Amino acid sequence: MSRTEIMRAYLAERFVGQRFVLLAIVLSGAAFLVSTKPAEPLIALLRTLTSAFLLILALRVWDDLADRTRDAVEHPNRITVRITSSNAFVILGESAAFGWIALMLTGRDSPSRLLLFIALCIALTIWYRTRRILGSSRLSAYAVLSKYPVIVVLIAPGQLRTPIIAVPVLVSLYLLLCIYETLDDPSLQPLIFGRGSQP
Repeated sequence: MSRTEIMRAYLAERFVGQRFVLLAIVLSGAAFLVSTKPAEPLIALLRTLTSAFLLILALRVWDDLADRTRDAVEHPNRITVRITSSNAFVILGESAAFGWIALMLTGRDSPSRLLLFIALCIALTIWYRTRRILGSSRLSAYAVLSKYPVIVVLIAPGQLRTPIIAVPVLVSLYLLLCIYETLDDPSLQPLIFGRGSQP
């Protein structure tokens, strides 16, 4: 398969349209809630949605690459496992990340958002390299979900509002995603509901 074919196959398998459209909408809605009203709402909405898609894709690819060893055992049919070379996936993820950076640099607060993005990348790098020490890779799903409130801050269309408004929105978003992840992934349910739960 060519790199383009691999990318298309990855998007078809791992970037399922409906789920990620909904996620981008939810993150964009939260971004509007935590920021001041933009001067041009429609343009700001399009920018925010595009930014959400790009960051979700970039971090999704990174997460899948970090899970290749585990997926080789638990999900051997995933394309990230079947394709031995990671070059096409890396190119796809980096293209999405640089696409977001290019879009972000045309807006306001570019330096602070770039610094936050770098901090997020450093935190994820450290986490992916050390999470095995914690013993349960399942618990890492909840830790990785913390990237989504950060994405909301990164894509916010205006200045961030006061913490008394922004923090409850970000915490609520995180808890909502944790609930969804638990209900969506049967392997996480015994961690929450006990051993008697269905696997």
